[in-house]
Amino acid sequence: MITVFYIDYLIDSSIQLLKDNYTDSFVFYASDHGESLGERGVYLHGLPYIIAPKEQTHVPMLAWFSDEKSATVDKPSSHDNISHSLLGCLKLKLRFITPLSTYLNSIFSIFRITPLITNNLYLN
Repeated sequence: MITVFYIDYLIDSSIQLLKDNYTDSFVFYASDHGESLGERGVYLHGLPYIIAPKEQTHVPMLAWFSDEKSATVDKPSSHDNISHSLLGCLKLKLRFITPLSTYLNSIFSIFRITPLITNNLYLN
């Protein structure tokens, strides 16, 4: 339980630092996986996605945006699509990103950017 409190402290400290010093910022936090703690007799993590129980695949995440860039997103998301959205927020241009692959598309309008930015930074 101490780990949960420490992570909460780190996230809060990061947000406060950004609030106090930067107007155009965001914080994204997510665990890389869930953990089965005895539900249906399973005690582990890392099962193949197709057979993994929801305790391993439905992982909470947090996205915070500065007041200048904030928006309310009122639908659930998935880790499956979030990487495209984060890369778009960072204004990176990748060949495989399309506007339809971004969960945070509604936020892009607030950032006044599109997922495909015209700078020439590519990651393959």
